Amino acid sequence: MGFLWSQPERHDSDHTLQTNLLQSSPESIFHCGDLILVPASALQITLNRDIWSKVAIVVHKHNKAYAFSNGNYSPIQQFLLNYPNAVCRPLDCIRYTGFVRDVQDAACKTQELLLNNIKLSIEAREGYCAGTVLGILGLIHLQTLAIHFDQLRPRHFAPGGPLELKDYTSECWNVH
Repeated sequence: MGFLWSQPERHDSDHTLQTNLLQSSPESIFHCGDLILVPASALQITLNRDIWSKVAIVVHKHNKAYAFSNGNYSPIQQFLLNYPNAVCRPLDCIRYTGFVRDVQDAACKTQELLLNNIKLSIEAREGYCAGTVLGILGLIHLQTLAIHFDQLRPRHFAPGGPLELKDYTSECWNVH
């Protein structure tokens, strides 16, 4: 005889092979402090001679991941929808207990500094934001940051770029 709950579940033979085993696509996991780089289009490369068009830093706030770029926070999934070719350059370090809070504070401080720096050109804003956050966190040499201060572009944060970034891998991972 057997128990009622031990009986095998009966499936309709028409729908058994049509249901997905996974309910949704896998979610990308970003760690606080990771860099997100967006490759430039062929037109942008021709006009600007830069192979990267955007740079953002992953910041976690209120248990959600945001891309901090150009002084603004964008939800990470929205950022990736806007830039589907984005790649991630992961931060490879030990994240101590207060690291997430330190990244949040560095991004807030950078926002304040950006608002007070009216002489900064529009083209240099993204590089300024990423460089300042990394400088506050001690992930970039301040001398190097001072040399490139008003000339930072997304290409500076890519592997093989002119900046020596501490604790970042020398590779980028595809996000999609």
